[in-house]
Order: sequence, then C-alpha cells, then structure tokens
Amino acid sequence: MWNEKDIGDQNGKLYIVTGGNTGLGFMTAQFLLRAGARVLFTARDPDRGKDALTRLQDIGGSRAQLRELDLSSLENVAQLARKVLEEEPHIDALVLNAGVALLPYIKTVDGLETQFAVNHLGHFALTLPLVGITKRVVVTSSGATNEATVPLRFDKLATRGDGVDYDPMHAYADSKLANVLFARGLKRRCPELEVVATHPGFTVTDLQRHSLKYRLLGKFLAQPVEIGALSNVRSAVDSGLHDLGPLEWVGPSKGRKGYPVLSATVCSYAGDKEAQDRLWELSESLTGVTLSN
Repeated sequence: MWNEKDIGDQNGKLYIVTGGNTGLGFMTAQFLLRAGARVLFTARDPDRGKDALTRLQDIGGSRAQLRELDLSSLENVAQLARKVLEEEPHIDALVLNAGVALLPYIKTVDGLETQFAVNHLGHFALTLPLVGITKRVVVTSSGATNEATVPLRFDKLATRGDGVDYDPMHAYADSKLANVLFARGLKRRCPELEVVATHPGFTVTDLQRHSLKYRLLGKFLAQPVEIGALSNVRSAVDSGLHDLGPLEWVGPSKGRKGYPVLSATVCSYAGDKEAQDRLWELSESLTGVTLSN
C-alpha cells in the first residue's frame, strides 16, 4: 500500500503543480512540501492563489511559490512558460493537474470549447516549451476516459459544433482521453523524457461543483482528497515509473478508490498511434506550439 511514507526525501527538488490552489493539486503540493521539495503551483484566480500560498507556506515556507496561470488563455500559458524558462534550470516533475469538469457550453478567449482547451490544449502548450528542462511529466487524466467517444471526433473537439447537442460529460470525457493520448504521443516523440499518466479515481473535490448529481454521489461514493492525491504524488516521485507500458497508468487500487497502484487499465484506444498523431497535429494547429519552438 503506497502512502505518504513512501514519498521519501524530496529536498532540493522542484515540482510544478498546475491548479495547486485547491483540491487534488493543493493536497499534492502539501505532500511534496512536507517531503522537503520546492513546489511552484499555479492558480487562475489571484486571490484564491494567494490564500492557498499562505496555507502552503505554513507547511513549506519559501519553498511554496505561486504563479498565475489561466489555461483557457493560450497567451497566458505562453507567458508562464517563458517565465519558468527564465527562472528555472531544471524541473523534476511537471504535474499537469489543473482541470475543469461538466461545464455548460462556453468558449475561451481563443474561441475553443473550454473543457478541451483547459484540460488538454493549455497543458499541451505549457509542456512543450519546458520539455528541455524537465525530467518527468505527469498527466492527470480520469476514469471518465471510459465514457469518451471512441474513436474521437477530431473535427469536433475544438468547438463541439458551437454547442449544438452539447453534452458536458461527453466533452469532459473526451478531454480526459486526450490527456492519455497526449501522454503517449509525448513519450514517443521524447523517449528520454519520463511521462506518467495517472488518475485519482472518484475523489471529493470542487471539480464536481457544476453537477448536482456528482456532488451527491461524491458524498457517498468518493474517497477523500488525501488519498486521491497520492496518485499524483506517486506519479511524480516514484523512480520506478520511468518506463510505462502503452496502457499503464497510476490510479486507485480498487478502480475508483484506494491507494495508488500501477495497472494496465487505460482504454485500448489510448495506444492507437494514429489517434495520438492526429491529436498532436490538431493541438499544434490550435495552439501554434511545437516541440521545435
């Protein structure tokens, strides 16, 4: 049973955690700070970010640092990537944790459907410029990949038909499948980079705030965030996870709940190289970001 005792000494290491001001990201940051790491976490809302920073500095002092990041704005993402490159020579793990779920149909400032833009495209655009200074990328997906459209409708991902017949759950699930396809595609293009896909199971966070159904289910079926966040943490620090199989990811031992284990339970479509390549090409086109930038 992998738990906090297995994190080990993280003194001198730097972890970047997106969406670290709340939920899984906030708990992930706490675990890493308690282990001695320096944690640079991001938040979209400056006030909520500052509140989280105060609480995290109570644990890690100056080792907890805040950066503003709005993943729905590609310009804002580019600004953070440039800032990190200016300030940091090395990242031990980039934890792509931030996300939104079950939103009504909304377009971003870039004209993209918000769940796909935030959950996948923003992280794609943040990661590629940082590959050269990063040892490991952790891609936080979801068991909702099982609800995704297979094969993905690549022609629909960017705008979801401008909201016609929009289903928030299907849009979320498709964005989470995109996370795993991205992880696999990134590893193929950067074989020296450690890439770990993970999911937290059904965990109590404010990610469900837009759905009364899932808020109610969470009260009875979900696990506490202290356990769910361990999937992120193990994915970031466990040195044995450097060479995962195409259908392997880190997640709860009992599927939706439990302590993190490595299992080959990703949907088989995630191993489809043609799908990985189509998503990669679409992501480059929509963001204007490539590995050669």
